[in-house]
Amino acid sequence: MAKGQHLSKYQSGIVRRYYEHLDTIALDKLAQSASELYLTSEPKKVEKLWQAVERSLGKLAVSDAQVRAVITTKDVKGLAQLVSDLSNPARQTKKSVPGRAMGLRAVEDEGLG
Repeated sequence: MAKGQHLSKYQSGIVRRYYEHLDTIALDKLAQSASELYLTSEPKKVEKLWQAVERSLGKLAVSDAQVRAVITTKDVKGLAQLVSDLSNPARQTKKSVPGRAMGLRAVEDEGLG
């Protein structure tokens, strides 16, 4: 904010809540970008969407290796899996599945077997 700028109590609450929910906002934008990447075929739009994905991933608690892997390979399915894993942190396990693309965490099968 600019120097000497004062916010009312109401405005301060809005700003505080925005920053409290910044991770949720970034995850929503990431999910939206992933779904748009599935649907679009225009090269310019695809490039802009990947830039938006990179910005959103920068705001989330994602390792640099995962970010680089998703961005360099431009793997939309891997991005969708990452969004799914970030959306459902309770379903993640602590050990990775060997050979899995981008080092994403394994997801437990619920009720199977």
